[in-house]
Amino acid sequence: MKPRAFDYYAPASLDEALALLARYGARARPLAGGQSLVQLMNMREVSPEIIVDLNRAPELAYVRTAAGGGLVVGAMARLQHLATSAAVRGGNAAVTQAANQVAFPAVRSRGTLGGNVAHAEPGAQLPLVLSVLDAQVTVARQGARRNMLLAAVFGGARVNTLAPEELLVEVWIPPLALAAGYAICEFRRGHSGPPLVTVATILELDDAGAIVTARMGVSGASDVPLRLREEESLLVGQTASEATFASIAEHAAARAQRGDPVLAGVDLRRRAVRALLLRALTDSAARATQAERQEGL
Repeated sequence: MKPRAFDYYAPASLDEALALLARYGARARPLAGGQSLVQLMNMREVSPEIIVDLNRAPELAYVRTAAGGGLVVGAMARLQHLATSAAVRGGNAAVTQAANQVAFPAVRSRGTLGGNVAHAEPGAQLPLVLSVLDAQVTVARQGARRNMLLAAVFGGARVNTLAPEELLVEVWIPPLALAAGYAICEFRRGHSGPPLVTVATILELDDAGAIVTARMGVSGASDVPLRLREEESLLVGQTASEATFASIAEHAAARAQRGDPVLAGVDLRRRAVRALLLRALTDSAARATQAERQEGL
């Protein structure tokens, strides 16, 4: 199939793009990398009357090191750049790994961070990792900007909370602590499309092996990335061990509520959450232990 007819605009600046979105409202859709939107248009799952192509707005494509640490990333930064940039790895290596797990280089070379987040695909890696990190976003409309937690962007499966005249223009990503261990594990069928379930974990341990900081989340278990805050609280103060992690994974698996009869039902997704979380926590603890040793040298 091919998309229905639409009008096309390619603004040369962010201000011009925002003016177009303000003018046309819900009739228009912004085009970033196009890896998701074009496919949906070809299948006629969405049929915007107007496309506002952001690829000629150069002020949206950047990656900077934040003054207080971490990264400031423009919405049109390409995923392949996030996957390969030494600056990104130095600012937050978990973001580097998450970007590398998105599809393959040909897709990442076009896909953008802003588009990846705003598309709100269940199971997607980067939105989950950024939510677990408590990343923040800047959202712009003509004449105004506002900041909010990135997790607040997600309104449902492939649904965001932005108004039709708004654009996600920037993401602030906190730094990863030097002593932190992280892991991103996923379950998928085949090599195309997003994973069915992704789990992300970040742990910090003290010298005795007790967990002092825990951050965890899972995507694909519900319509939006699910932060496992209750399980985080249960982990803090516990000794990092297989028994502890198995208990937490069992607890978290019951939170999976999303499923479908074709790709993976709820029971399969719960088993995936259980297995992935156990693996991710084990890997995170091992990395945290290694990082603690290197920091002590």
